[in-house]
Amino acid sequence: MFVLDEERLRRTLEFLANSGWIYWDAKLFEQRVIIGQKWALEGIYSVLDRREKSDIFRRLARSDGMFTARELNEWVWAEKGYSPTSKRCY
Repeated sequence: MFVLDEERLRRTLEFLANSGWIYWDAKLFEQRVIIGQKWALEGIYSVLDRREKSDIFRRLARSDGMFTARELNEWVWAEKGYSPTSKRCY
């Protein structure tokens, strides 16, 4: 009989994470599994957008590359529709 115990679940999650299918780390995000990683990557990379015509690039250049969490929310994440729960993952 097949039993999905804690050890088997952990090994399965590690395999899927190491294969690139999901993002999971037992020590991060309250052990949540991120299945669709695209939203997380887009949120992170939106801050790193270095195209000179991008709004975030101009704002970061004016502030010598420094920003607060509030500014990051105003400049990037609120505009792209990220929820407070999603933002905590970054």
